[in-house]
Amino acid sequence: MSDFSFGDHDIKNIAGSRFYDGTWGGRRSRMVLERVDFSRVDCRDIVFSAFNPSDWLGLPHSPTIFRDCWFGGAKLEATKFRGARIEWSDEPPAEVGHWERTQEGDPVFIPSYSPPFDHADLAGVSFEDVAFRNADFREAYNLRKCKFSGATGLEEALFDSDEDKQWTLRAARTSTVP
Repeated sequence: MSDFSFGDHDIKNIAGSRFYDGTWGGRRSRMVLERVDFSRVDCRDIVFSAFNPSDWLGLPHSPTIFRDCWFGGAKLEATKFRGARIEWSDEPPAEVGHWERTQEGDPVFIPSYSPPFDHADLAGVSFEDVAFRNADFREAYNLRKCKFSGATGLEEALFDSDEDKQWTLRAARTSTVP
């Protein structure tokens, strides 16, 4: 699926959907989403990727790929991205906006960039064994309620604070018992 916006098609809820369950050999043994906009969509309890069967064989293959997708304001609670590759083509900018003063002298923030998880609720999301590239978790909610065990590419990711980044890197180094 590419160049698709759920909101533009008036789709507000895809909760409970199953995109890739980890099986090989069937017609659904690979899933690539490019430039798909999930903004403000109810995506709770979705299985985007149950796991990556290639991991067990030590292969670099990833059957589930998200490229340049946006999840701003989406409800992602308890969603699974296990074993997927999630990447953005461009490095995110260092700043999401800047401060200016109104004519009255009051400070006002002028946004210039929206991170891909901007205002998305990540409580209970499984990013286990995900390979990230150019990830940006700024402005996401409940980051510390995610599972990141085995995730890679987080060293270069952007976060709201250094504490969030350090927590995420520690979480990625932990192992989980299936």
